[in-house]
Amino acid sequence: PAAIATAGGYADYYLSWLEPFDALREKFAEVRERSAALGRRPRFALRVEVLARETEAEAWAEIERGWSQVDLAAVNAPSGGDSVGAARSRAFVRGPVRTPRDMEVEPQVWGGFHLLRGGPAFGLVGSYAQVAARLEELVEIGADSFILAAVPHLEEAYRIGSEVLPR
Repeated sequence: PAAIATAGGYADYYLSWLEPFDALREKFAEVRERSAALGRRPRFALRVEVLARETEAEAWAEIERGWSQVDLAAVNAPSGGDSVGAARSRAFVRGPVRTPRDMEVEPQVWGGFHLLRGGPAFGLVGSYAQVAARLEELVEIGADSFILAAVPHLEEAYRIGSEVLPR
């Protein structure tokens, strides 16, 4: 709520991590309402992790490779800390988590990226065509700009630039 109030009054862009799409619709509506009350029109940027491959099966196989290093006891343990964003991300995943697919909250939206490397939990996993379609849906929801992220950075940047964005 504090971020939305501040963004409504001062920000040119409201930057959000990816979340399930209905949650983003609600968040964007709240920011629009707050901004309109202050005579402003917000724009939205999304930070989105991306793991895209030729086929959905290939993308999930890549997730499985990283999953072999995940400590399931830690994933399923109550989490401390005071990060509102992290708590919000955890709330979207219904436990218990046993496999990577248990963290897929809707088609191609996976909440386990933070377990494979630091950063936000949610990102898109799927075929090039699926990821491109989901990015297009995010534009329809109201995203004006994206920060697309992936690891390893260089290889994935080439893959996203040559296979996802042209679609």
